[in-house]
Amino acid sequence: MRSLYVFFIAVFLALPAQSLAGKPVLLIDQGHGQQFLIEKEGALDLSKLARVFRDEGFEVRALTGKVTPKDLSGVDAFVTSGLFVPYDNDERKEILGFIERGGAMSMMIHIAPTYGVLLKELGIASFTAPVKETQGNINDSPIDFRVAVFNGHPLTEGLKGFGLYGGWGLFPSSKSSLTPVATTSKNAWLDINNNQVRDANEAYRAFTMVFAGTKGKGRYAIFGDDAIFQNRFMDPDNSKLAKNLALWLSPPKAL
Repeated sequence: MRSLYVFFIAVFLALPAQSLAGKPVLLIDQGHGQQFLIEKEGALDLSKLARVFRDEGFEVRALTGKVTPKDLSGVDAFVTSGLFVPYDNDERKEILGFIERGGAMSMMIHIAPTYGVLLKELGIASFTAPVKETQGNINDSPIDFRVAVFNGHPLTEGLKGFGLYGGWGLFPSSKSSLTPVATTSKNAWLDINNNQVRDANEAYRAFTMVFAGTKGKGRYAIFGDDAIFQNRFMDPDNSKLAKNLALWLSPPKAL
């Protein structure tokens, strides 16, 4: 009997943390120069985003160094937002492998070039200037506007629009499994030479601001802006978007 008891104790201790806690695990990257953090309550911090994930049943952890296999072990969802230091080759390999094995990932872009290589490996590229809109502007700013053109994806379920505060348009860079989730109006444009006026070669067009994709057994969502989930901008619409993201990143429920 004693040996059987010891056996069950050993099995219990060997279970992964998620199984013990009964919660999916979210890892948020704060180890690459990020200035906006989940444990702080400042206007540009991400404490409200972390709270949304906790409310949806996640255990929320912060990554404070490089991405390693140990850090991703037992993790269900990985969020990277506001990157200032690019991922190196080994880190990108770990992130891509995490997705391919069935993990869920979301990226919110602050400075597009810092994500450039990882974006390319996910089949996405960004334009070289922030998008300017002529419709739905917030506080008369051409780079702050409501995005309200959706394509029937779970990320935008129940939404009529959300606020975006200086974002990068995205486009497919290769043949990959991508779904446009949210786009601007057809009257958006890029100020390519940064002269604050629309020149003849700067045509009006629609830009995709959110993509969703799959890789292997996993999935990912790419947002062309990181401000959307900062505390200051978590109005009811952006909070609903955050809740939808938490639900979408959640592992499938066992039947």
